[in-house]
Amino acid sequence: MTRTQPSYLRAAGAGIAAVVAALAIAACGGYDSGQAEGEIQDKLSSQVEQAVGSPITSVSCPDDVELKAGETFDCTATLENGDELTVNSEITDDDGNATFNISPEELSGAAGS
Repeated sequence: MTRTQPSYLRAAGAGIAAVVAALAIAACGGYDSGQAEGEIQDKLSSQVEQAVGSPITSVSCPDDVELKAGETFDCTATLENGDELTVNSEITDDDGNATFNISPEELSGAAGS
């Protein structure tokens, strides 16, 4: 049986593939930055560590995001090695679901440190 790497580990051209996750970030009917930060750290840390060799140790997201489909915002993920990555985020529906993306360029910069 042939084993293939998960899509987030495959090279994107000559670089590193993006890390992407879809998560729920609403609590008690509104946007919750603490929940967004926890979800990013919990769900993306192992993928980032596999891509660049350093896990996410903390995440900071804005407090003033409107919980509506199409709303975009950036979070900052700090890695164990001190590097920071921008996490592009978008609310995908009015129920608080969102996608989080760390671009290949961001990952390549951290991998090259």
